[in-house]
This record gives sequence, C-alpha cells and structure tokens, in this order.
Amino acid sequence: MISYSQALPIIWRVIIGACLLLLMTGCLQGESDDTKFAGIDGSGKIPLPDEPGGEIGLGKRSPLIVQGSINGFGSVIVHGEHYDTTDTDFYRHGELVSEANFEVGDRIAVNGYSDESGKLFAEQVFFEPSVTGRIEAYDDVAGIATVLGQRVRIDSQTVLGAELSDKMLFGKEVTISGWLQDGEILATRVTLGETPQMSLVRGYIYDNDALQMQASVGNLRVNYANINDPSIVEEGAGVVFEGQLSQTSPQILIATKAFNFVTNLEQSDVVVESAVIAGTVRNIEAKHFWVNGIKIVHDADTTVTSASAKVLSIEAIKGGDRLVVKGKPIDAAQLLAEDISIKSNVVTQTITGAVTMLYTDETGQQFVDIDSQRVALKSETAIVDLLQQHSRLTFDTLNIGDYLVMVVVPGEPAVAVSIKRTQQGVNDRKFDGTDELPYDWGFDFRERSTSDDNENLLFAGKLLSVDTSLNTLVLSNGVIRIKSDSGNSTEVFDSEGNAIAANTAAAEIGELLKAKTHRTIWVNLQGDRRNDVVFADHIVIKLDWYGREITGQLIPEE
Repeated sequence: MISYSQALPIIWRVIIGACLLLLMTGCLQGESDDTKFAGIDGSGKIPLPDEPGGEIGLGKRSPLIVQGSINGFGSVIVHGEHYDTTDTDFYRHGELVSEANFEVGDRIAVNGYSDESGKLFAEQVFFEPSVTGRIEAYDDVAGIATVLGQRVRIDSQTVLGAELSDKMLFGKEVTISGWLQDGEILATRVTLGETPQMSLVRGYIYDNDALQMQASVGNLRVNYANINDPSIVEEGAGVVFEGQLSQTSPQILIATKAFNFVTNLEQSDVVVESAVIAGTVRNIEAKHFWVNGIKIVHDADTTVTSASAKVLSIEAIKGGDRLVVKGKPIDAAQLLAEDISIKSNVVTQTITGAVTMLYTDETGQQFVDIDSQRVALKSETAIVDLLQQHSRLTFDTLNIGDYLVMVVVPGEPAVAVSIKRTQQGVNDRKFDGTDELPYDWGFDFRERSTSDDNENLLFAGKLLSVDTSLNTLVLSNGVIRIKSDSGNSTEVFDSEGNAIAANTAAAEIGELLKAKTHRTIWVNLQGDRRNDVVFADHIVIKLDWYGREITGQLIPEE
C-alpha cells in the first residue's frame, strides 16, 4: 500500500480529480511500497531517467497523459497505442497492484511519456470506474441496468467478467467502467464488485440544494454533508462520490468522499507536451467545447475523423458525441486539438460464429474469417477472452474453430471494433433484438391434463395491487387468484426460489408492494382461466424485473 503523503505530489502533477479519489479510496496509510512490475509481455526492466525531461539513452522524454479504455495488452494498449509497462505503478481502488489486476475494457488514466524514437511509456496507471454498486434493475432484452440510480447500457462491445452472465445480472454487486454520457453510462466493462462495502458514482451534478447539502447524479440523490470540501459540489460540476447507501432511504447515498474528476494538463515541474482525452462532448461553442472538464480548442489544422476513418468537418461534432481528442495542452484546463476521432454514431453490426480462417497479407494486415465473412483487424480492435478470468488475447492466440462475437463496421472488408472469444450461449448476446432468449419461468411447464383451452396456460405481468381479503393479485394483464384450499393450494416462490405459504402469500407480496423499495414486481405463473380470473397453480415472484407480458399462452412467444 502506498502512503497518501508520498503519493500526493504525483497526483497534483498529473491528474488531480480521479487519481486523488483512487489513492484515497482505501484510507491509505502505512509504508511506501516501491515494488515494480514487469510488463505483461515479459520484457523486463528498462532504465528510467531520474528527473522528468531527463535523458534515456541518447534521447529526451516528452511527458504525456492519456484517458481511455484498455484495448489489449503487450504491454498495455489504449486507443490502439502500446504503452510500455516494464517499470509502471498500477493503482486500483487506491492500492498499488500488478498489471495482472487490469483487464480489457477497464477505463484508465495513464501518466507517461514518449522517447525520442516515439516509443510510449507508462509511469503510473490509475483505474477510473464509473459506478460501483448493486444492479437494482436489469432489462435482459434491451441490456439496460440500473446501478445507484444510474442508467447503464450494456451492448455487444461490453466486456463482462468471466464470473458474470449477460442474462442474469440483476442483484449482482458490480464495478462498471464506461463512457459517461448524459443520462446513461455506456459500459465498456462489468465485473464483480471489488469494494463491496462502499458505493461509488461518477457524474454531473444537478438539482443541488446547498442548504440541505444534497444533490442529484442521475437518479441518485447524494447527501454530501460529510465530505471534506462541500464547495466542489455545484450545478453542472463533474464529481465522483464515494460512500454508503442510507439504511432508511436506499435511494440516498451518504457520501464520505468527493472529488472533481477534472484532468489537470499542467505539471508543477514539467510541461505536459501531449494529452489524449476520451469523453463526451458538453457545451459546444464557436471555437471550442468541453470534454471531461477540459476546454477543447480547435483551429484550421485540427483533423476530425469518424470511427471508420472518414474525414469530417468540425461541424460534425454534436453535443453528447463520444470523442477521443489528441492534442497539446495550452494550460492546466485547455487543450489545442490536433486529431479528433468521433466514436459515436457509427453504424456497426454484430456477427457471431466460428473462425474459419486466420490470414495475414503481404502488408501485414490481419484478417479473421468468421463463417466465411472476412473481417480486418486494426490497432484499436479490442480482443478479449470471456471464458477466462484474466484475458490476454491477441490475433496470434486465436484459433480456427473459436466461437467469436464480433462488432464490425460494415465494408469490403468489414473492420473489427471488438472481438470476444466465448462459447455459444455464454455471454454472446448481440443486444440488437435478434438474440434467442429462453423465457425465464422459474418452474417446469406441466403437460395439459385436459382438453379445455383455458387450463394449464402460462401468464406473466407486472404486479399492480394486492387484495388480501380475496387472496388475489392484480397484474397489468389480469386478476390472479391464489388457491389456499387444503390439498389444492397454489405453489408460490420468491425471487430466490424460497416457498411462500399459499395462505399468507397475498399478504407477504402486498408488503413488498407497500414497501416501495422495488421498482417492479413481476409475476410468472401457470394456471387456469375461469370467468376472467386466473386460478394459479404455480407462481414465481421476480423483484425489480421486467419481462414480457403473456396472457394465456401454452408456449411463450420468443
């Protein structure tokens, strides 16, 4: 563990907001740990200069900072650029860790430099999660989750930890990296929560009540009375909060730490010569706009390209666009953009299938044929193995017959944005409406025992109200009677599969509805329809779950 007093000079010279948060997350104390870790490619140590700007061999180093998601390793790849990590300090949740603790899709900040030959080096790498907490709701069809009141979009490019399933995320404690967009987080990686006792949220402040010391981030209300510097919480500011959910009001986070996530482009003892800022466009004006709190200035020499490398005009940039901006710092809060790449609004498609050929042409261009469709790789293509805890895939480690999920930009040939190696049915969702999803009923459908068309039917709907006197549940698509007669009672189960006694089921379910601690209560059941009332044989209750309404179908429609 590195001590806070020793780490502070590094932070203020490089990245004050996010990095300070990460170094303080664990209430850091104790002796300094000077242990270094070799790069993931095993190339070992290299000599570093004693002072910033010092000599390395015959050349001079040029300081830089970078934000973005990890595309791959060897040593660490961000935006398609390799940063040598043979002598790098990696920080995760405030702790000094090895490079093996980082994965494809993690959002990071890099403090490093380039040498005279242009080779890139990382000195410090900091993890920058977007939100950490429990998944409170999950639409498994659309891939929309809610964590700490933040809407999180999961798509075919999102990397899920090997211990997770894209069909069963509800209730999991997770840590999510992603693009911070207005209104939602576009997840680049979802993994099991690494700090289960604490919750973290990163976002922009609105509805700030300075007297009550409460503000909103997404749909989460934050009480910030206990943080060290409440003045940083102001309307529109980008803030990271860390704390715990209130025991009495789970929709309120009691923050104990808070930091502005603003990149500082100025070091105290040396000028940062280049920076790469990855984020969402805010507040566009004539000659500039803001990304992650940095004012991005552009001129006639600034180039703008789409994700497919098409050259665009500066007017193509719109509010909310996801950008990667490379340029030269003007001062601590301004960057003169040299190259801007728009990562949003690109047309992509997702294809799945087995590798039929791996091919490198005479120019060195690499291709993967998947079910005979040829796809070209580029330096930014993220390649990840979803079947292993630590994924370290490259083109050279792919094999004929591997089952892949590939997001591509259509063309001749198509160009791969991301590649995920997995197994059919395991984290291979496209999230485009074409996935074949089994309907999750929670019990086995019983064969018809009668020819009556109103018996042994399947039903599903959202719970609206409960009538305990009549022992009925009112769903969005009908009234359900819970049978409690001796020898002929309804089997009722909660979300965990625990049985609920039929004679108390209506009352217990009513208490859940009355508590208002759940966004939705969904009811799956099998039963018989009689005069517009369904007499249930089997009921499964699902909390904070959205399904597809079914009224009297023998077999659910996919």
